[in-house]
Amino acid sequence: MAHVTLSPLISSLSGTIGDMTFRTRNGKTSVFQKNPPRLPANATRKQKAKYKKQLIVDQCIKILQDEIGDILVAISRRQAIKKKVEYWYDKLAPQIKAKTKLQGAIIDACKDTGNVSRLDRDFLENGSEKLEKNARRVSGESRTQREVK
Repeated sequence: MAHVTLSPLISSLSGTIGDMTFRTRNGKTSVFQKNPPRLPANATRKQKAKYKKQLIVDQCIKILQDEIGDILVAISRRQAIKKKVEYWYDKLAPQIKAKTKLQGAIIDACKDTGNVSRLDRDFLENGSEKLEKNARRVSGESRTQREVK
């Protein structure tokens, strides 16, 4: 544990970026380093698979967070990044066995999807009228506003 002195522009910092966790208590910010995952000596296949997934997911999250310029934004997006990385790991791991190739493919896939919401992506891919209605409802556009256009 180490205490951190923040810039006057930042009042407090809490969250995880890479393997570092920041906590603010009583006005003091401390940083802790996350322990790397460990594999037991006589590990089963299930334990080995879980270890490999955790290792690759953690590395991908760290790389993707490092690419975000603002540390506060990177911390706030951690859970979304983690979900995306785990999704792509589960999808790509059966086809790609090499760790570095798998990691590269996951990072590329996460970058390609960008910040487009599921609703926007479905609308762009399908163009269905139901999704268009949902998009209008979410945006708050009323029937009279559509008729004026």
